Amino acid sequence: DDRVDFVVGTEPATRRVLHIGVPEQPIARLFEAIDGVTVSEAETLPADVDDYDLVIVDGVEVDRAPRTNTLWVGLGRLKGEPLPAVLADTRPTGWDLEHVLAKSVGWTNLHVNAAYELAVPGSRDVLVQAGDTSLLSVGRGEDGYDIRLAFDPAESDWSEQPRFAVFGVNLMRMLGALPGQVVAKPCIVGSVCP
Repeated sequence: DDRVDFVVGTEPATRRVLHIGVPEQPIARLFEAIDGVTVSEAETLPADVDDYDLVIVDGVEVDRAPRTNTLWVGLGRLKGEPLPAVLADTRPTGWDLEHVLAKSVGWTNLHVNAAYELAVPGSRDVLVQAGDTSLLSVGRGEDGYDIRLAFDPAESDWSEQPRFAVFGVNLMRMLGALPGQVVAKPCIVGSVCP
């Protein structure tokens, strides 16, 4: 028998995002605007941090890396890590428009007031760079994606532009189908795909 059956739930899936840092930041509001995404805010890591679909560490130190998809923003880092150096030139000079996270974002006119020289650990994709320094990179570990954004969107003009929303949707898509998203009709073996 070559038949496989799936049960599809009737309730739309939701994504849980946790924002660690100063409340009401543009990066948290970005995800609040996406249907099916709920954002919680905290000043420190809660006990259930690993249960979230995405944790945003926004400009603060945390005791440990969350064991889930994590977006490190600006000075967000692990406790004890040194403060990164401030970049002299923050203008994007190169980008990878093929990666799902950076696709259709349009980096050419991004104006950043302050960005930081973040380490790019291990095997990562540098998606946006200023000179030889990464402004946005992503890696994949056993616990999920590790995304490093070298600047705070609140310290740029990015959060006021439509491409900021594109970035947010791209990130949610990178994690899987969007909540409530209609999945294309499946192909059936031996027949023409729709």
